[in-house]
Amino acid sequence: MPKLAPLVFDDELTIPIPVGISEYTLVDPKRGAFVFADGEMDSAVVVPLENLAFNVDALPNRRPALFISIPGFNPAAANLPGLTNRHATGIDAWQTKVSYTISPTIYWSQYKHFMVSWRSAEAIQPQVRVLADLVKAFLGPKKYKWDVVIMGHSRGGIFGHELSKRLAGHEKISSLHVWMIEPTAAPLFGDIYPTQLPAAGQTYGYLKYDNRPFLDTTAGGINFGVRLGTDSDREVSGYTNYGKGGFAADINPVTNSHFLYADKWATLQGPNGFSDAFKEFRNRQEGTGGTFDLDGDSGEVLVPISRDTLSSDLFGTCSGNSCTVSGALAIGSIGSVAFDNLVSTDGLDVAVASTVAAASVAIRKDFASAQATDIFSGQSIAARVDFNSGFVIRQQVGDGQIEVTTQLDWTGMTSTVRLLGIDIPLVRRDPLLNLVKKHTCKKGWIRYPC
Repeated sequence: MPKLAPLVFDDELTIPIPVGISEYTLVDPKRGAFVFADGEMDSAVVVPLENLAFNVDALPNRRPALFISIPGFNPAAANLPGLTNRHATGIDAWQTKVSYTISPTIYWSQYKHFMVSWRSAEAIQPQVRVLADLVKAFLGPKKYKWDVVIMGHSRGGIFGHELSKRLAGHEKISSLHVWMIEPTAAPLFGDIYPTQLPAAGQTYGYLKYDNRPFLDTTAGGINFGVRLGTDSDREVSGYTNYGKGGFAADINPVTNSHFLYADKWATLQGPNGFSDAFKEFRNRQEGTGGTFDLDGDSGEVLVPISRDTLSSDLFGTCSGNSCTVSGALAIGSIGSVAFDNLVSTDGLDVAVASTVAAASVAIRKDFASAQATDIFSGQSIAARVDFNSGFVIRQQVGDGQIEVTTQLDWTGMTSTVRLLGIDIPLVRRDPLLNLVKKHTCKKGWIRYPC
Protein backbone atom coordinates (compact mmCIF):
# COMPACT_ATOMS: atom_id res chain seq x y z
CA MET A 1 0.00 0.00 0.00
CA PRO A 2 1.28 3.50 -0.76
CA LYS A 3 2.18 5.91 1.98
CA LEU A 4 -0.51 8.52 2.56
CA ALA A 5 -0.01 12.19 3.33
CA PRO A 6 -3.22 13.74 4.70
CA LEU A 7 -4.40 17.10 3.43
CA VAL A 8 -5.98 18.77 6.44
CA PHE A 9 -8.22 21.80 5.90
CA ASP A 10 -8.85 24.46 8.48
CA ASP A 11 -12.51 23.53 8.56
CA GLU A 12 -11.79 19.84 9.03
CA LEU A 13 -11.81 18.52 5.49
CA THR A 14 -9.21 15.82 4.85
CA ILE A 15 -8.08 14.16 1.61
CA PRO A 16 -5.42 11.41 1.63
CA ILE A 17 -2.75 11.72 -1.08
CA PRO A 18 -0.41 8.82 -1.88
CA VAL A 19 3.21 10.02 -1.87
CA GLY A 20 4.97 6.66 -1.87
CA ILE A 21 4.26 4.03 -4.53
CA SER A 22 5.20 0.46 -5.29
CA GLU A 23 8.39 0.00 -7.25
CA TYR A 24 8.26 1.01 -10.91
CA THR A 25 10.99 1.41 -13.51
CA LEU A 26 10.81 3.86 -16.40
CA VAL A 27 13.52 3.76 -19.07
CA ASP A 28 14.11 6.01 -22.05
CA PRO A 29 17.46 5.47 -23.85
CA LYS A 30 17.63 9.14 -24.83
CA ARG A 31 16.91 10.48 -21.34
CA GLY A 32 17.83 7.87 -18.77
CA ALA A 33 16.55 5.19 -16.42
CA PHE A 34 14.42 5.96 -13.36
CA VAL A 35 13.43 3.59 -10.56
CA PHE A 36 10.67 4.80 -8.20
CA ALA A 37 10.45 2.93 -4.89
CA ASP A 38 9.47 3.68 -1.31
CA GLY A 39 9.38 7.43 -1.70
CA GLU A 40 12.71 7.68 -3.53
CA MET A 41 13.94 7.78 -7.11
CA ASP A 42 17.20 6.27 -8.39
CA SER A 43 18.21 7.62 -11.77
CA ALA A 44 20.93 7.29 -14.39
CA VAL A 45 20.49 10.34 -16.60
CA VAL A 46 21.86 10.81 -20.12
CA VAL A 47 23.72 14.11 -20.68
CA PRO A 48 25.33 14.32 -24.17
CA LEU A 49 28.78 15.93 -24.03
CA GLU A 50 29.98 15.57 -27.61
CA ASN A 51 28.44 14.12 -30.74
CA LEU A 52 30.79 13.17 -33.56
CA ALA A 53 29.71 12.98 -37.19
CA PHE A 54 30.83 10.05 -39.32
CA ASN A 55 32.18 10.39 -42.84
CA VAL A 56 29.25 9.12 -44.91
CA ASP A 57 31.68 8.20 -47.72
CA ALA A 58 33.42 5.65 -45.50
CA LEU A 59 30.98 3.63 -43.40
CA PRO A 60 32.35 1.69 -40.39
CA ASN A 61 33.90 -1.68 -41.17
CA ARG A 62 33.98 -2.88 -37.56
CA ARG A 63 31.24 -3.64 -35.10
CA PRO A 64 30.03 -0.62 -33.06
CA ALA A 65 31.32 -0.36 -29.50
CA LEU A 66 29.98 0.97 -26.21
CA PHE A 67 32.57 2.05 -23.63
CA ILE A 68 31.53 2.54 -19.99
CA SER A 69 34.03 4.18 -17.63
CA ILE A 70 33.38 4.23 -13.88
CA PRO A 71 35.47 6.28 -11.42
CA GLY A 72 36.55 5.02 -8.02
CA PHE A 73 35.90 5.89 -4.42
CA ASN A 74 35.93 9.63 -3.78
CA PRO A 75 37.67 10.32 -0.43
CA ALA A 76 35.86 13.65 -0.18
CA ALA A 77 32.60 11.73 0.15
CA ALA A 78 33.94 10.10 3.31
CA ASN A 79 35.45 13.33 4.67
CA LEU A 80 39.03 12.05 4.73
CA PRO A 81 41.32 15.11 4.98
CA GLY A 82 43.61 16.08 2.14
CA LEU A 83 42.68 13.22 -0.18
CA THR A 84 40.62 14.59 -3.05
CA ASN A 85 41.34 13.84 -6.70
CA ARG A 86 38.11 14.58 -8.55
CA HIS A 87 36.85 17.04 -11.11
CA ALA A 88 33.88 19.16 -10.08
CA THR A 89 31.92 17.53 -12.93
CA GLY A 90 31.87 14.25 -11.00
CA ILE A 91 34.10 12.32 -13.39
CA ASP A 92 37.80 11.54 -12.94
CA ALA A 93 40.55 12.87 -15.19
CA TRP A 94 41.39 9.38 -16.45
CA GLN A 95 37.92 9.00 -17.98
CA THR A 96 38.59 12.02 -20.18
CA LYS A 97 42.09 10.80 -21.04
CA VAL A 98 40.90 7.43 -22.34
CA SER A 99 38.40 9.30 -24.52
CA TYR A 100 41.33 10.89 -26.34
CA THR A 101 42.34 7.40 -27.45
CA ILE A 102 38.83 6.13 -28.12
CA SER A 103 37.52 9.03 -30.22
CA PRO A 104 39.79 8.51 -33.29
CA THR A 105 38.26 5.03 -33.72
CA ILE A 106 35.26 6.76 -35.27
CA TYR A 107 37.07 6.39 -38.60
CA TRP A 108 36.41 2.64 -38.57
CA SER A 109 33.87 1.99 -35.83
CA GLN A 110 30.82 3.78 -34.47
CA TYR A 111 31.08 4.20 -30.70
CA LYS A 112 29.52 5.64 -27.56
CA HIS A 113 31.35 6.38 -24.31
CA PHE A 114 29.24 6.49 -21.15
CA MET A 115 31.31 8.48 -18.62
CA VAL A 116 29.66 7.54 -15.34
CA SER A 117 29.51 9.68 -12.21
CA TRP A 118 28.12 7.88 -9.17
CA ARG A 119 27.70 7.99 -5.38
CA SER A 120 30.98 6.26 -4.56
CA ALA A 121 30.49 6.30 -0.77
CA GLU A 122 27.17 4.43 -0.91
CA ALA A 123 25.95 0.92 -1.72
CA ILE A 124 26.74 -0.26 -5.23
CA GLN A 125 23.85 -2.57 -6.14
CA PRO A 126 21.00 -0.03 -6.47
CA GLN A 127 23.22 2.09 -8.72
CA VAL A 128 24.35 -0.90 -10.77
CA ARG A 129 20.73 -1.79 -11.38
CA VAL A 130 19.67 1.56 -12.76
CA LEU A 131 22.78 1.80 -14.99
CA ALA A 132 22.17 -1.73 -16.31
CA ASP A 133 18.59 -0.73 -17.16
CA LEU A 134 19.92 2.24 -19.13
CA VAL A 135 22.52 0.18 -21.01
CA LYS A 136 19.92 -2.43 -21.96
CA ALA A 137 17.56 0.30 -23.15
CA PHE A 138 20.36 1.83 -25.23
CA LEU A 139 21.28 -1.47 -26.88
CA GLY A 140 17.75 -2.84 -27.24
CA PRO A 141 16.67 -1.03 -30.42
CA LYS A 142 20.08 -1.24 -32.15
CA LYS A 143 20.29 -2.91 -35.54
CA TYR A 144 23.48 -4.81 -34.73
CA LYS A 145 25.03 -6.44 -31.71
CA TRP A 146 27.57 -4.12 -30.08
CA ASP A 147 30.88 -4.85 -28.40
CA VAL A 148 30.85 -3.49 -24.83
CA VAL A 149 33.86 -2.46 -22.73
CA ILE A 150 33.37 -1.75 -19.00
CA MET A 151 36.34 -0.16 -17.24
CA GLY A 152 36.33 0.80 -13.57
CA HIS A 153 38.86 2.01 -11.01
CA SER A 154 38.85 1.25 -7.27
CA ARG A 155 35.24 0.69 -6.13
CA GLY A 156 34.36 1.53 -9.72
CA GLY A 157 36.06 -1.75 -10.67
CA ILE A 158 33.77 -3.63 -8.30
CA PHE A 159 30.85 -1.64 -9.75
CA GLY A 160 31.93 -2.63 -13.28
CA HIS A 161 32.16 -6.31 -12.37
CA GLU A 162 28.67 -6.25 -10.84
CA LEU A 163 27.39 -4.45 -13.93
CA SER A 164 28.89 -7.15 -16.16
CA LYS A 165 26.91 -9.81 -14.28
CA ARG A 166 23.69 -8.05 -15.32
CA LEU A 167 24.78 -7.58 -18.94
CA ALA A 168 26.58 -10.84 -19.76
CA GLY A 169 24.69 -12.83 -22.37
CA HIS A 170 22.48 -9.91 -23.46
CA GLU A 171 21.10 -10.49 -26.93
CA LYS A 172 22.50 -7.22 -28.28
CA ILE A 173 26.06 -7.70 -26.94
CA SER A 174 28.54 -9.43 -29.26
CA SER A 175 31.45 -9.44 -26.80
CA LEU A 176 31.78 -8.07 -23.26
CA HIS A 177 35.13 -6.81 -21.95
CA VAL A 178 35.46 -6.09 -18.20
CA TRP A 179 38.53 -4.12 -17.10
CA MET A 180 39.14 -3.76 -13.36
CA ILE A 181 41.83 -1.19 -12.55
CA GLU A 182 43.08 -1.50 -8.95
CA PRO A 183 39.65 -2.88 -7.88
CA THR A 184 38.92 -2.33 -4.19
CA ALA A 185 35.90 -3.72 -2.38
CA ALA A 186 34.54 -1.98 0.72
CA PRO A 187 32.67 -4.57 2.85
CA LEU A 188 31.40 -1.70 5.00
CA PHE A 189 29.18 -0.75 2.03
CA GLY A 190 28.23 -4.35 1.27
CA ASP A 191 30.86 -4.93 -1.44
CA ILE A 192 32.15 -8.42 -2.24
CA TYR A 193 35.49 -8.78 -4.01
CA PRO A 194 34.89 -10.68 -7.28
CA THR A 195 35.67 -14.38 -7.49
CA GLN A 196 34.86 -15.18 -11.11
CA LEU A 197 34.18 -13.50 -14.44
CA PRO A 198 30.59 -13.99 -15.68
CA ALA A 199 30.49 -17.02 -17.95
CA ALA A 200 27.51 -16.10 -20.15
CA GLY A 201 28.30 -14.97 -23.68
CA GLN A 202 31.72 -14.04 -25.06
CA THR A 203 33.37 -12.31 -22.10
CA TYR A 204 36.93 -11.14 -21.45
CA GLY A 205 38.46 -10.04 -18.14
CA TYR A 206 41.37 -7.63 -17.58
CA LEU A 207 42.81 -6.90 -14.12
CA LYS A 208 45.61 -4.66 -12.80
CA TYR A 209 46.49 -3.78 -9.20
CA ASP A 210 49.46 -2.28 -7.33
CA ASN A 211 49.83 -4.70 -4.37
CA ARG A 212 50.01 -1.74 -2.02
CA PRO A 213 47.78 -0.50 0.84
CA PHE A 214 44.56 1.35 0.08
CA LEU A 215 45.95 4.41 1.87
CA ASP A 216 49.69 4.78 2.35
CA THR A 217 49.90 8.33 3.57
CA THR A 218 49.55 10.45 6.66
CA ALA A 219 46.52 12.71 6.92
CA GLY A 220 45.44 14.74 9.90
CA GLY A 221 48.36 13.34 11.88
CA ILE A 222 47.17 9.75 11.35
CA ASN A 223 49.17 7.14 9.45
CA PHE A 224 46.82 5.51 6.95
CA GLY A 225 49.29 2.88 5.71
CA VAL A 226 46.60 0.20 6.10
CA ARG A 227 43.78 -1.26 4.05
CA LEU A 228 41.05 0.32 6.18
CA GLY A 229 38.74 -2.68 5.95
CA THR A 230 39.06 -2.99 2.16
CA ASP A 231 39.52 -6.14 0.10
CA SER A 232 41.77 -5.85 -2.95
CA ASP A 233 44.86 -6.96 -4.88
CA ARG A 234 43.87 -10.55 -5.61
CA GLU A 235 43.54 -12.49 -8.85
CA VAL A 236 40.06 -13.34 -10.10
CA SER A 237 39.12 -16.46 -12.04
CA GLY A 238 38.46 -15.66 -15.70
CA TYR A 239 40.36 -12.39 -15.63
CA THR A 240 43.37 -13.41 -17.74
CA ASN A 241 44.47 -10.10 -19.29
CA TYR A 242 43.79 -11.63 -22.70
CA GLY A 243 46.02 -14.59 -21.83
CA LYS A 244 49.00 -12.43 -20.83
CA GLY A 245 48.69 -12.53 -17.03
CA GLY A 246 50.78 -9.93 -15.19
CA PHE A 247 48.15 -8.71 -12.75
CA ALA A 248 50.35 -7.00 -10.15
CA ALA A 249 51.78 -3.82 -11.65
CA ASP A 250 53.13 -1.11 -9.34
CA ILE A 251 52.97 1.53 -12.06
CA ASN A 252 52.65 4.53 -9.77
CA PRO A 253 55.08 4.15 -6.83
CA VAL A 254 54.19 7.40 -5.10
CA THR A 255 52.15 8.46 -2.09
CA ASN A 256 48.46 7.70 -2.66
CA SER A 257 49.24 5.16 -5.36
CA HIS A 258 45.68 3.84 -5.19
CA PHE A 259 43.95 7.12 -5.96
CA LEU A 260 46.37 8.07 -8.76
CA TYR A 261 46.62 4.59 -10.28
CA ALA A 262 43.97 4.98 -13.00
CA ASP A 263 45.31 8.37 -14.04
CA LYS A 264 48.72 6.81 -14.68
CA TRP A 265 47.20 3.74 -16.35
CA ALA A 266 45.17 5.86 -18.78
CA THR A 267 48.28 7.33 -20.46
CA LEU A 268 50.85 4.57 -19.89
CA GLN A 269 52.25 2.85 -22.97
CA GLY A 270 53.23 -0.81 -22.80
CA PRO A 271 51.79 -3.94 -21.17
CA ASN A 272 50.48 -2.26 -18.00
CA GLY A 273 48.56 0.66 -19.52
CA PHE A 274 45.28 1.45 -21.23
CA SER A 275 46.90 1.44 -24.67
CA ASP A 276 47.71 -2.27 -24.44
CA ALA A 277 44.24 -3.24 -23.17
CA PHE A 278 42.68 -1.14 -25.92
CA LYS A 279 44.86 -2.84 -28.54
CA GLU A 280 43.76 -6.27 -27.31
CA PHE A 281 40.14 -5.16 -27.57
CA ARG A 282 40.66 -3.79 -31.08
CA ASN A 283 42.29 -7.06 -32.15
CA ARG A 284 39.09 -8.84 -31.13
CA GLN A 285 36.59 -6.27 -32.36
CA GLU A 286 34.68 -8.09 -35.01
CA GLY A 287 34.69 -7.08 -38.66
CA THR A 288 32.33 -8.55 -41.23
CA GLY A 289 34.31 -7.94 -44.38
CA GLY A 290 31.71 -5.33 -45.27
CA THR A 291 30.35 -2.23 -43.59
CA PHE A 292 27.96 -1.41 -40.75
CA ASP A 293 25.15 1.07 -41.34
CA LEU A 294 25.15 4.02 -38.96
CA ASP A 295 22.79 3.55 -36.04
CA GLY A 296 22.60 6.78 -34.05
CA ASP A 297 25.45 9.17 -33.32
CA SER A 298 28.86 8.68 -31.74
CA GLY A 299 30.62 10.51 -28.94
CA GLU A 300 30.81 11.02 -25.19
CA VAL A 301 27.87 10.99 -22.79
CA LEU A 302 27.93 11.93 -19.10
CA VAL A 303 25.81 9.55 -17.00
CA PRO A 304 25.34 10.85 -13.44
CA ILE A 305 23.68 8.35 -11.10
CA SER A 306 21.73 9.97 -8.29
CA ARG A 307 19.09 9.34 -5.66
CA ASP A 308 16.38 11.86 -4.85
CA THR A 309 13.60 11.89 -2.33
CA LEU A 310 9.98 12.16 -3.41
CA SER A 311 8.39 14.52 -0.93
CA SER A 312 5.12 16.34 -0.51
CA ASP A 313 4.05 19.61 1.03
CA LEU A 314 0.28 19.56 0.72
CA PHE A 315 -2.37 21.55 2.52
CA GLY A 316 -5.76 23.18 2.07
CA THR A 317 -7.38 26.40 3.18
CA CYS A 318 -10.98 27.59 3.30
CA SER A 319 -11.98 31.19 3.88
CA GLY A 320 -14.88 33.37 2.85
CA ASN A 321 -16.64 31.91 -0.13
CA SER A 322 -13.76 29.81 -1.47
CA CYS A 323 -11.84 26.65 -0.61
CA THR A 324 -8.54 25.91 -2.31
CA VAL A 325 -6.30 22.86 -2.35
CA SER A 326 -2.65 23.82 -2.71
CA GLY A 327 0.83 22.49 -2.11
CA ALA A 328 3.63 20.79 -4.02
CA LEU A 329 5.15 17.48 -4.95
CA ALA A 330 8.95 17.52 -5.27
CA ILE A 331 11.69 15.22 -6.48
CA GLY A 332 14.74 16.20 -4.48
CA SER A 333 16.41 19.27 -5.93
CA ILE A 334 15.41 18.45 -9.51
CA GLY A 335 12.11 20.26 -9.67
CA SER A 336 8.64 20.44 -8.24
CA VAL A 337 5.04 20.88 -9.21
CA ALA A 338 3.25 23.50 -7.19
CA PHE A 339 -0.51 23.15 -7.08
CA ASP A 340 -1.13 26.82 -7.63
CA ASN A 341 1.82 27.49 -9.85
CA LEU A 342 4.44 25.53 -11.71
CA VAL A 343 8.06 25.77 -10.67
CA SER A 344 9.24 25.45 -14.24
CA THR A 345 12.10 23.29 -15.40
CA ASP A 346 13.42 22.62 -18.85
CA GLY A 347 15.55 20.21 -20.83
CA LEU A 348 16.77 17.29 -18.78
CA ASP A 349 14.89 18.22 -15.63
CA VAL A 350 11.65 18.02 -17.57
CA ALA A 351 12.39 14.44 -18.58
CA VAL A 352 13.36 13.47 -15.06
CA ALA A 353 10.06 14.69 -13.68
CA SER A 354 7.98 13.31 -16.51
CA THR A 355 5.88 11.08 -14.27
CA VAL A 356 4.87 13.75 -11.79
CA ALA A 357 1.52 15.44 -12.14
CA ALA A 358 -0.61 17.60 -9.87
CA ALA A 359 -4.05 19.18 -9.75
CA SER A 360 -5.81 21.91 -7.83
CA VAL A 361 -9.45 22.75 -7.33
CA ALA A 362 -10.95 26.04 -6.18
CA ILE A 363 -14.51 25.79 -4.90
CA ARG A 364 -16.70 28.89 -4.97
CA LYS A 365 -20.39 29.55 -4.57
CA ASP A 366 -21.27 29.35 -8.26
CA PHE A 367 -18.69 27.04 -9.75
CA ALA A 368 -15.57 24.95 -9.21
CA SER A 369 -12.45 25.59 -11.28
CA ALA A 370 -9.72 23.02 -11.67
CA GLN A 371 -6.17 22.94 -12.95
CA ALA A 372 -3.84 20.07 -13.77
CA THR A 373 -0.13 20.21 -14.52
CA ASP A 374 2.23 17.75 -16.18
CA ILE A 375 5.67 19.04 -15.39
CA PHE A 376 7.50 17.19 -18.15
CA SER A 377 5.76 19.22 -20.86
CA GLY A 378 5.93 22.48 -18.97
CA GLN A 379 2.21 22.98 -19.59
CA SER A 380 -0.71 23.59 -17.30
CA ILE A 381 -4.35 23.36 -18.28
CA ALA A 382 -7.20 25.02 -16.42
CA ALA A 383 -10.89 24.26 -16.86
CA ARG A 384 -14.23 24.91 -15.23
CA VAL A 385 -15.60 21.58 -14.10
CA ASP A 386 -19.24 20.69 -13.62
CA PHE A 387 -21.01 17.40 -12.96
CA ASN A 388 -20.79 16.23 -16.56
CA SER A 389 -17.38 17.37 -17.70
CA GLY A 390 -13.72 17.17 -16.90
CA PHE A 391 -10.59 16.86 -18.94
CA VAL A 392 -7.88 14.38 -19.79
CA ILE A 393 -4.32 15.34 -20.68
CA ARG A 394 -2.14 12.82 -22.52
CA GLN A 395 1.52 13.48 -23.18
CA GLN A 396 4.08 11.21 -24.75
CA VAL A 397 7.65 10.82 -23.51
CA GLY A 398 10.54 9.22 -25.33
CA ASP A 399 9.24 8.99 -28.89
CA GLY A 400 5.93 7.62 -27.73
CA GLN A 401 7.40 4.79 -25.66
CA ILE A 402 5.93 6.27 -22.47
CA GLU A 403 2.55 7.96 -22.17
CA VAL A 404 1.59 10.11 -19.20
CA THR A 405 -2.15 10.59 -18.68
CA THR A 406 -3.68 13.03 -16.20
CA GLN A 407 -7.45 12.98 -15.70
CA LEU A 408 -9.37 15.49 -13.60
CA ASP A 409 -13.12 15.47 -13.06
CA TRP A 410 -15.62 15.06 -10.24
CA THR A 411 -14.60 11.45 -9.72
CA GLY A 412 -11.16 12.63 -8.69
CA MET A 413 -7.75 13.24 -10.15
CA THR A 414 -5.42 10.50 -11.38
CA SER A 415 -2.03 10.46 -13.03
CA THR A 416 -1.02 7.29 -14.85
CA VAL A 417 2.04 6.24 -16.82
CA ARG A 418 1.59 3.68 -19.58
CA LEU A 419 4.83 1.80 -20.19
CA LEU A 420 5.06 -1.14 -22.60
CA GLY A 421 1.31 -1.55 -22.46
CA ILE A 422 1.12 -1.53 -18.66
CA ASP A 423 -0.71 1.21 -16.75
CA ILE A 424 1.14 2.43 -13.67
CA PRO A 425 -0.94 4.62 -11.30
CA LEU A 426 1.20 7.31 -9.71
CA VAL A 427 -1.15 9.80 -8.08
CA ARG A 428 -4.76 9.38 -6.96
CA ARG A 429 -6.95 12.04 -5.38
CA ASP A 430 -10.30 11.24 -3.75
CA PRO A 431 -13.44 12.50 -5.51
CA LEU A 432 -13.56 16.28 -5.66
CA LEU A 433 -17.34 16.17 -5.44
CA ASN A 434 -17.09 14.99 -1.83
CA LEU A 435 -15.03 18.05 -0.99
CA VAL A 436 -17.50 20.32 -2.75
CA LYS A 437 -20.49 18.78 -0.97
CA LYS A 438 -18.93 19.09 2.47
CA HIS A 439 -17.92 22.69 1.98
CA THR A 440 -21.15 23.87 0.35
CA CYS A 441 -23.29 22.16 2.97
CA LYS A 442 -21.29 23.77 5.73
CA LYS A 443 -21.65 27.17 4.07
CA GLY A 444 -25.37 26.68 3.61
CA TRP A 445 -25.24 26.89 -0.16
CA ILE A 446 -28.11 25.00 -1.78
CA ARG A 447 -26.70 24.03 -5.19
CA TYR A 448 -25.57 20.61 -4.01
CA PRO A 449 -27.86 18.23 -2.08
CA CYS A 450 -26.64 17.50 1.44
